[in-house]
Amino acid sequence: MTGMNRSAWLCRGTLLLGCLLGGCDQGGEALDPEAVEEAKKEIERRERELASVAPGDIEKLYAEATDLFEEGEYREAKYRMNRAYGAFEYLGEKNNLKRVLYLRLLAKLSNSLKENQKTIEYATDVAVFATEDEDKSFAYNLLAGAYSNKGEHAKAIRYYKTSLPFYLKTFGPEHPEVGKIYNNIGIACDAKGEQDEAIDYFLKSLAIDLKTLGREHPSVATTYYNVGTSYAAKGNKAQAMAYLLKAKTIYLKELGLAHPLTKSAQESIDKLKK
Repeated sequence: MTGMNRSAWLCRGTLLLGCLLGGCDQGGEALDPEAVEEAKKEIERRERELASVAPGDIEKLYAEATDLFEEGEYREAKYRMNRAYGAFEYLGEKNNLKRVLYLRLLAKLSNSLKENQKTIEYATDVAVFATEDEDKSFAYNLLAGAYSNKGEHAKAIRYYKTSLPFYLKTFGPEHPEVGKIYNNIGIACDAKGEQDEAIDYFLKSLAIDLKTLGREHPSVATTYYNVGTSYAAKGNKAQAMAYLLKAKTIYLKELGLAHPLTKSAQESIDKLKK
């Protein structure tokens, strides 16, 4: 999907509305004329609503949506942001930096609401309009996460790898954010059944975590755990046990016996013993 124009913005809800009101045109059935008229009226209502938002109100809606996002009120925030972006599309001259800013928030809100397809749509638009590396890396990373959530791991890996050069350029090779990308690639590879490649990326993440976070940080334990489960999937029980025991030791010390991560590590260890 490329950038949305005003018609596309209104059309997203209109197609569904038409189906709900009069039934989709399947099997050669004619659409209900009354339902079509109702749909037209709904389009006109939306146009009037968006056109009534003054340019100054767009920034106000964006600020309100940002505050609501930070408070975890994602649906209310998205309602305001949808109004803001719809009104933005009516402006004669559009600031591209503002467009990217608004699309980023819509993408984050959709991601927080676990709306994977919407996340993909908005993140794709960010990538299309972005001129800054930080915006591009944001878009590719969010695309990767959304595809991973959908179980489309090959696409997730592709987008994580696309985002990696931007993260390396922005943060440097030993920054925790780069480590997260390596870890995410490893998770996607493991889910795809590519354990050898997964382990390689987990170990890259581990090297960064050890340098930046220290040997007893829970994130280090999680990477040990990921390596261990990948070795277990390969059938290498000795290596798997070694890494899982490292993970459990850190979890136990830093998080306690009752923590879900400690329990998960112990369960994986128990499975290996059978």
